[in-house]
Amino acid sequence: MAEAQEVINPNFTMVYVPETDGINMVKCNKMEDVYNFIKTGKKYVIELPDTKTILNVQCTYAAIKAADMKIITAFINGKQDHDSEDCTISYRYEHFDSIHYTSFSYREKCNVYISVNDLF
Repeated sequence: MAEAQEVINPNFTMVYVPETDGINMVKCNKMEDVYNFIKTGKKYVIELPDTKTILNVQCTYAAIKAADMKIITAFINGKQDHDSEDCTISYRYEHFDSIHYTSFSYREKCNVYISVNDLF
């Protein structure tokens, strides 16, 4: 799997995520105000760098403190993981830089990206 390539910008970090067909993405979970960017119906990419996992998700419901994200496709070490597709995970805003994915007792570091076109 190709690594996400960063282009530094004073306001956003632009990345190229291969599994999204080259759509330019920006990291939107740098601070606890991530809830400003999470909207019902929008698509996101969640990167779990420790396990080399990329999740293409769609927000099915954005609430005050968390959002439900349906996994559209998942890639682990560059290979598609069909077992995770159509599952729903919860992304809690208070833990903006980590998520429970493979375990309820361990929070994995995560990066959440949104398409530049969906940013505002």
